[in-house]
Amino acid sequence: MGLIRTTRGSKVTWRGEPMKVVSTPDFGSITLKSANGEYFHVAVADLEAEAAVQAPAVEEQDIRRQAKVPAYLNALKPLLDDSRNTKADVGVSSGWV
Repeated sequence: MGLIRTTRGSKVTWRGEPMKVVSTPDFGSITLKSANGEYFHVAVADLEAEAAVQAPAVEEQDIRRQAKVPAYLNALKPLLDDSRNTKADVGVSSGWV
């Protein structure tokens, strides 16, 4: 189960519809507003139960970014493998310090 954000303005899904959190009157309940303006007073336990049933969203991989990873690793490998490169040394050589 994922984290359910209950702060004002957060977005949650209830009964399969996206809703916005309007208020949290107490620890056990929450007031939601639907896209068409309807208000719902819902128990947090009900939101948790529905979130446990829903499948997590699948993130798509960016093929272009994924293709660049080996080139970056090859370019940075000498720096990553060198035990002499401390944070202070890298800061001095990069001009950050």
